[in-house]
Amino acid sequence: MKISKIMMMSALGFATLFQTNAMAQEKIKSVSSMVTFVGSDDDHVQAKNTLSVSTLSKSDGELVFTIPMQSFIFPKALMQKHFNQKEYLNSAEFPRAKYVGKITNLSAVNFAKDGVYDISIQGDMTIKGVTKNISTKAKLSVQSGKINIKSDFNLTLADYGIVFTSGMKGKKIPKVVKIGAEFNY
Repeated sequence: MKISKIMMMSALGFATLFQTNAMAQEKIKSVSSMVTFVGSDDDHVQAKNTLSVSTLSKSDGELVFTIPMQSFIFPKALMQKHFNQKEYLNSAEFPRAKYVGKITNLSAVNFAKDGVYDISIQGDMTIKGVTKNISTKAKLSVQSGKINIKSDFNLTLADYGIVFTSGMKGKKIPKVVKIGAEFNY
């Protein structure tokens, strides 16, 4: 009796381990990223960030990415300093932006087949402690088992409490920025 009980417990443990491992394989982490923004009014306001991290659940389409705000690199050091200051992104108090969403048309994607798929993503973007719903289109490509997601969308700075109405900043800083996000899994 003891041996069959031990065998049953071992089989249950193995099945649980197998199921947990299979579920873990469904959630994948990015191996590289590029998040950019370009001011829509003035293309010289731009920056790149290659230290963002993302996870993608192939089973339910959950897409999460985290962006370390102080890791944006600008062409001019003064622009980078202003970006991180309290009146702009306040990255000392709010060190990360985060997006939590889902691919809403996941059935259109075949992760086992090479190809490029048009996807729709809907979720919440949190910047500077403010969360807003963002819906956008993206391209998901599968090539030799590697997955890439690429999207462009606009953010209105005032939605996140970033407003300049007067002075040089009011003239130079765009009201809307174009965000580019690319994650390789």
